[in-house]
Amino acid sequence: LLVLLVACFALSLLRGTSRSHSLLDVSCGSPAYLALWAAQLLLLVAASLAIRAALMRRHARRREIGYPFLPDDVEWTVSNTTLYPLLCVGAGLCAGMFGIGGGIVKGPLMLEMGMLPAVSSATASFMILFTSATAALNFALFGALDPQYAGVLFCAGLAGTCAGQLGLDWLLRRLGASQSLIVLLIAVVIGLSAAMMGVVGTIAVVEEVRHGVPQGFHSICATEASGGDRYIE
Repeated sequence: LLVLLVACFALSLLRGTSRSHSLLDVSCGSPAYLALWAAQLLLLVAASLAIRAALMRRHARRREIGYPFLPDDVEWTVSNTTLYPLLCVGAGLCAGMFGIGGGIVKGPLMLEMGMLPAVSSATASFMILFTSATAALNFALFGALDPQYAGVLFCAGLAGTCAGQLGLDWLLRRLGASQSLIVLLIAVVIGLSAAMMGVVGTIAVVEEVRHGVPQGFHSICATEASGGDRYIE
């Protein structure tokens, strides 16, 4: 995953967001720009298929030797290795486009897969590290990242994560290894996050409409024509 992150970031640097940012002097929307974008997509698809094949081979080998699967073990069948990655792609798209945590989708998804809540929470957090890093790097390339806000929010998020992990460990030690507590906390966090995102999004849209900000889609190359990228204050 780290190699994929570095490779995707390298391709993003080569592609850039405009001629002034591209290491190969590639202009946005040109055939070379689209080819680099397609190469990035094909790299991710190829890596996903390779990982899928490896999981299926390992699962088949375990079945051949009579491996004693536990009730909460994930069986990487053909259907599972097709459906779950597609759902994670949707979670990644939402995380990248809207800035939400992919764990809002991946956490419940892995619970549905039969994972233990503790394993689901840890695995989702690990995956979010890479999806969030990829989104942040691309936002930085597009000039949509405010370094001051990023620094403050990173420190706040890190402190909150450490406090939450320590607090959860303390609760589990006091109350016993209660998996239902983790499920309840995941549900509460997801519910509050969805509600807060709805409120904040509604307020933002109302303010933008009041100030005459267009709400439609526009070309990703529009910033080049206007003279460069900048973050929105």
